[in-house]
Amino acid sequence: MKRIGFLLKVKDDQALQADYKKHHREVWPDMLAALRRHGWRNFSLFMRPDGLMFGYAEVPVSLQRCLDGMAKEEPNLRWQEMMKPFFEIPQGARPDQSMIELEEVFYMQGAGYSRARVTRACLQLKVKSDAYSLAEYRRTHAAVWPEMIESLTRNGWSNYSIWTRPDGTIYLYSELWQNPVKAQKAHSAEDASKRWSEYMKPLFEAGPDGVTGRPVPMEEVFHTD
Repeated sequence: MKRIGFLLKVKDDQALQADYKKHHREVWPDMLAALRRHGWRNFSLFMRPDGLMFGYAEVPVSLQRCLDGMAKEEPNLRWQEMMKPFFEIPQGARPDQSMIELEEVFYMQGAGYSRARVTRACLQLKVKSDAYSLAEYRRTHAAVWPEMIESLTRNGWSNYSIWTRPDGTIYLYSELWQNPVKAQKAHSAEDASKRWSEYMKPLFEAGPDGVTGRPVPMEEVFHTD
Protein backbone atom coordinates (compact mmCIF):
# COMPACT_ATOMS: atom_id res chain seq x y z
CA MET A 1 0.00 0.00 0.00
CA LYS A 2 1.17 3.51 -0.83
CA ARG A 3 -0.20 6.77 0.57
CA ILE A 4 -0.66 9.57 -1.95
CA GLY A 5 -1.38 13.29 -1.59
CA PHE A 6 -2.25 15.58 -4.49
CA LEU A 7 -3.69 19.01 -5.36
CA LEU A 8 -6.37 20.25 -7.74
CA LYS A 9 -7.97 23.69 -8.16
CA VAL A 10 -11.72 24.30 -8.40
CA LYS A 11 -12.67 27.77 -9.63
CA ASP A 12 -13.07 30.45 -6.96
CA ASP A 13 -16.82 30.74 -7.43
CA GLN A 14 -19.19 29.98 -4.54
CA ALA A 15 -22.05 28.76 -6.74
CA LEU A 16 -19.76 26.41 -8.65
CA GLN A 17 -18.19 25.17 -5.43
CA ALA A 18 -21.61 24.47 -3.93
CA ASP A 19 -22.58 22.48 -7.02
CA TYR A 20 -19.26 20.59 -6.91
CA LYS A 21 -19.90 19.62 -3.28
CA LYS A 22 -23.42 18.47 -4.15
CA HIS A 23 -22.12 16.20 -6.91
CA HIS A 24 -19.58 14.71 -4.50
CA ARG A 25 -22.30 13.91 -1.96
CA GLU A 26 -24.02 11.95 -4.72
CA VAL A 27 -21.21 10.23 -6.63
CA TRP A 28 -22.58 7.66 -9.08
CA PRO A 29 -22.44 4.05 -7.83
CA ASP A 30 -20.64 2.92 -11.01
CA MET A 31 -17.98 5.62 -10.45
CA LEU A 32 -17.45 4.45 -6.86
CA ALA A 33 -17.23 0.86 -8.11
CA ALA A 34 -14.58 1.88 -10.67
CA LEU A 35 -12.52 3.60 -7.96
CA ARG A 36 -12.64 0.45 -5.83
CA ARG A 37 -11.72 -1.74 -8.81
CA HIS A 38 -8.53 0.27 -9.36
CA GLY A 39 -7.46 0.34 -5.74
CA TRP A 40 -8.53 3.76 -4.43
CA ARG A 41 -8.99 3.23 -0.68
CA ASN A 42 -9.63 5.65 2.19
CA PHE A 43 -9.97 8.40 -0.44
CA SER A 44 -10.85 11.94 0.71
CA LEU A 45 -11.02 15.36 -0.92
CA PHE A 46 -10.70 18.58 1.10
CA MET A 47 -11.45 22.10 -0.15
CA ARG A 48 -10.16 25.54 0.86
CA PRO A 49 -12.58 28.51 0.53
CA ASP A 50 -10.83 29.64 -2.67
CA GLY A 51 -11.31 26.21 -4.29
CA LEU A 52 -7.85 24.73 -3.77
CA MET A 53 -8.24 21.03 -3.10
CA PHE A 54 -6.09 18.45 -1.31
CA GLY A 55 -6.68 14.78 -2.02
CA TYR A 56 -5.54 11.85 0.11
CA ALA A 57 -5.82 8.15 -0.77
CA GLU A 58 -4.21 4.79 -0.15
CA VAL A 59 -3.44 2.89 -3.35
CA PRO A 60 -1.77 -0.43 -4.27
CA VAL A 61 1.22 0.88 -6.24
CA SER A 62 1.11 4.53 -7.34
CA LEU A 63 -1.13 7.43 -8.27
CA GLN A 64 -0.23 7.04 -11.93
CA ARG A 65 -1.13 3.34 -11.97
CA CYS A 66 -4.56 4.15 -10.54
CA LEU A 67 -5.10 7.00 -13.01
CA ASP A 68 -4.12 4.73 -15.91
CA GLY A 69 -6.71 2.19 -14.78
CA MET A 70 -9.43 4.81 -14.36
CA ALA A 71 -8.70 6.20 -17.85
CA LYS A 72 -10.15 2.96 -19.28
CA GLU A 73 -13.37 3.19 -17.27
CA GLU A 74 -16.43 4.60 -19.06
CA PRO A 75 -18.04 5.96 -15.85
CA ASN A 76 -14.86 7.90 -15.08
CA LEU A 77 -14.69 9.40 -18.58
CA ARG A 78 -18.29 10.62 -18.17
CA TRP A 79 -17.52 11.92 -14.66
CA GLN A 80 -14.41 13.81 -15.80
CA GLU A 81 -16.36 15.40 -18.66
CA MET A 82 -19.03 16.57 -16.20
CA MET A 83 -16.37 17.93 -13.82
CA LYS A 84 -14.37 19.92 -16.41
CA PRO A 85 -16.31 23.22 -16.01
CA PHE A 86 -15.58 23.29 -12.27
CA PHE A 87 -11.79 23.27 -12.54
CA GLU A 88 -8.97 25.66 -13.39
CA ILE A 89 -7.24 23.38 -15.91
CA PRO A 90 -5.80 23.75 -19.43
CA GLN A 91 -8.42 23.67 -22.18
CA GLY A 92 -9.11 20.13 -23.31
CA ALA A 93 -7.58 18.53 -20.22
CA ARG A 94 -9.48 16.34 -17.78
CA PRO A 95 -9.36 17.13 -14.05
CA ASP A 96 -7.72 13.77 -13.31
CA GLN A 97 -4.95 14.66 -15.77
CA SER A 98 -4.19 17.84 -13.81
CA MET A 99 -3.40 16.46 -10.35
CA ILE A 100 -0.18 17.71 -8.75
CA GLU A 101 1.33 14.91 -6.66
CA LEU A 102 2.93 15.99 -3.37
CA GLU A 103 5.94 14.78 -1.39
CA GLU A 104 5.27 13.01 1.90
CA VAL A 105 7.72 14.25 4.55
CA PHE A 106 6.25 12.67 7.69
CA TYR A 107 4.12 9.69 8.67
CA MET A 108 2.90 8.40 12.03
CA GLN A 109 0.65 5.38 12.35
CA GLY A 110 -0.52 6.18 15.88
CA ALA A 111 -2.66 3.94 18.04
CA GLY A 112 -5.05 1.28 16.80
CA TYR A 113 -8.50 2.58 15.92
CA SER A 114 -11.70 1.82 14.03
CA ARG A 115 -11.97 3.90 10.85
CA ALA A 116 -15.72 3.97 11.26
CA ARG A 117 -15.28 6.16 14.34
CA VAL A 118 -12.54 8.59 13.31
CA THR A 119 -12.80 12.21 12.24
CA ARG A 120 -10.65 13.02 9.21
CA ALA A 121 -8.98 16.43 9.12
CA CYS A 122 -6.77 18.42 6.75
CA LEU A 123 -4.87 21.60 7.61
CA GLN A 124 -2.64 23.86 5.53
CA LEU A 125 0.49 25.67 6.68
CA LYS A 126 3.21 27.63 4.88
CA VAL A 127 6.91 27.13 5.54
CA LYS A 128 9.17 29.97 4.39
CA SER A 129 10.27 29.31 0.83
CA ASP A 130 14.01 29.79 1.41
CA ALA A 131 16.20 26.70 1.01
CA TYR A 132 17.18 26.55 4.70
CA SER A 133 13.61 26.55 6.07
CA LEU A 134 12.43 23.84 3.69
CA ALA A 135 15.46 21.65 4.33
CA GLU A 136 15.19 22.12 8.10
CA TYR A 137 11.49 21.27 8.07
CA ARG A 138 12.20 18.03 6.20
CA ARG A 139 15.12 17.19 8.50
CA THR A 140 13.16 17.67 11.73
CA HIS A 141 10.20 15.67 10.44
CA ALA A 142 12.47 12.78 9.50
CA ALA A 143 13.31 12.49 13.21
CA VAL A 144 10.38 13.82 15.27
CA TRP A 145 11.02 13.64 19.03
CA PRO A 146 9.64 10.43 20.61
CA GLU A 147 7.80 12.45 23.26
CA MET A 148 6.05 14.42 20.50
CA ILE A 149 4.91 11.18 18.83
CA GLU A 150 3.69 9.91 22.21
CA SER A 151 1.69 13.10 22.83
CA LEU A 152 0.05 12.98 19.39
CA THR A 153 -0.86 9.31 19.82
CA ARG A 154 -2.14 9.80 23.36
CA ASN A 155 -4.37 12.68 22.27
CA GLY A 156 -6.01 10.92 19.35
CA TRP A 157 -3.88 11.26 16.19
CA SER A 158 -3.57 8.28 13.87
CA ASN A 159 -2.66 7.70 10.22
CA TYR A 160 -1.07 11.16 10.32
CA SER A 161 0.89 12.32 7.28
CA ILE A 162 2.39 15.61 6.15
CA TRP A 163 2.80 16.59 2.51
CA THR A 164 4.75 19.45 0.95
CA ARG A 165 5.16 21.41 -2.26
CA PRO A 166 8.49 22.91 -3.41
CA ASP A 167 7.19 26.39 -2.48
CA GLY A 168 6.88 25.35 1.18
CA THR A 169 3.11 24.89 1.34
CA ILE A 170 2.36 22.07 3.80
CA TYR A 171 -0.74 19.87 4.06
CA LEU A 172 -1.40 17.86 7.22
CA TYR A 173 -3.80 14.91 6.95
CA SER A 174 -4.88 13.01 10.04
CA GLU A 175 -7.54 10.69 11.42
CA LEU A 176 -8.55 11.46 15.01
CA TRP A 177 -10.46 9.21 17.38
CA GLN A 178 -11.71 12.14 19.44
CA ASN A 179 -13.10 15.60 18.67
CA PRO A 180 -10.36 17.51 16.75
CA VAL A 181 -10.79 20.69 18.87
CA LYS A 182 -10.46 18.73 22.11
CA ALA A 183 -7.54 16.73 20.70
CA GLN A 184 -5.67 19.88 19.66
CA LYS A 185 -6.34 21.59 23.00
CA ALA A 186 -5.07 18.60 24.96
CA HIS A 187 -2.01 18.15 22.75
CA SER A 188 -1.15 21.88 22.83
CA ALA A 189 -1.11 21.80 26.63
CA GLU A 190 1.63 19.17 26.70
CA ASP A 191 5.23 20.21 27.29
CA ALA A 192 6.50 18.37 24.19
CA SER A 193 4.01 20.23 21.97
CA LYS A 194 4.93 23.62 23.45
CA ARG A 195 8.65 23.01 22.90
CA TRP A 196 8.07 21.68 19.37
CA SER A 197 5.96 24.72 18.44
CA GLU A 198 8.65 27.12 19.62
CA TYR A 199 11.30 25.12 17.75
CA MET A 200 9.28 25.17 14.50
CA LYS A 201 8.01 28.76 14.70
CA PRO A 202 10.98 30.44 12.90
CA LEU A 203 10.41 28.20 9.86
CA PHE A 204 6.83 29.36 9.17
CA GLU A 205 5.28 32.30 7.39
CA ALA A 206 2.40 34.19 8.98
CA GLY A 207 -1.06 32.91 8.08
CA PRO A 208 -3.97 34.97 6.67
CA ASP A 209 -4.72 36.24 10.20
CA GLY A 210 -1.12 37.41 10.67
CA VAL A 211 -0.31 34.69 13.21
CA THR A 212 2.82 32.69 12.41
CA GLY A 213 2.34 28.93 12.14
CA ARG A 214 -1.44 28.89 12.62
CA PRO A 215 -2.97 26.25 10.32
CA VAL A 216 -5.81 26.88 7.87
CA PRO A 217 -8.50 24.15 8.09
CA MET A 218 -9.86 22.62 4.89
CA GLU A 219 -13.39 21.20 4.50
CA GLU A 220 -13.85 17.53 3.61
CA VAL A 221 -16.14 17.39 0.56
CA PHE A 222 -15.82 13.70 -0.40
CA HIS A 223 -14.86 10.40 1.17
CA THR A 224 -15.05 6.76 0.21
CA ASP A 225 -13.54 3.86 2.13
